[in-house]
Amino acid sequence: MKQSAYRVGQARQAVVDLHQLRTWLNFTAVIVAALLVVLTVFASVASARADAGAVKIELNKLEQTDKGCRFYWLVNNQSGLDLKALDLTFYWFQSDGVIGGDLKFAFAPAASKSLKVKKYMLANKTCTDFASLLLNEINQCTAAEGPVTECANHLSYASRTTVEFLK
Repeated sequence: MKQSAYRVGQARQAVVDLHQLRTWLNFTAVIVAALLVVLTVFASVASARADAGAVKIELNKLEQTDKGCRFYWLVNNQSGLDLKALDLTFYWFQSDGVIGGDLKFAFAPAASKSLKVKKYMLANKTCTDFASLLLNEINQCTAAEGPVTECANHLSYASRTTVEFLK
């Protein structure tokens, strides 16, 4: 009789232990899910803040004309800076990786929180000449308040064309 009472007691304890384990696992799953949600929200906010503070320069389109290749740039100034001057020098590379030359573009004036298109004609060039671009120099970066320190930290680049940006 003692052995069967002992076994019943062990079985009851095992049921209680399983119940406690299940409760602990459910609680842990809820905590882990909540932490994942919090981390996702923080990552989204950090990404939005990083994007919000940038001057995004996008090579949006290349257009071949009888005079040469026309570059269409989209300048999205979300930096909070009213840019009075933003002059950049790029080196362009041919498809074989050889430097084709340098290009200088002015992307300002660009008011804070503005979106604008800048276009430039590169005479006597075909659009297929350009395989990639490398930002070589920031010649001028000035806001209404004066020169922008660490201007490169405010710039980001993208391309919707076959021309890629080198970093």
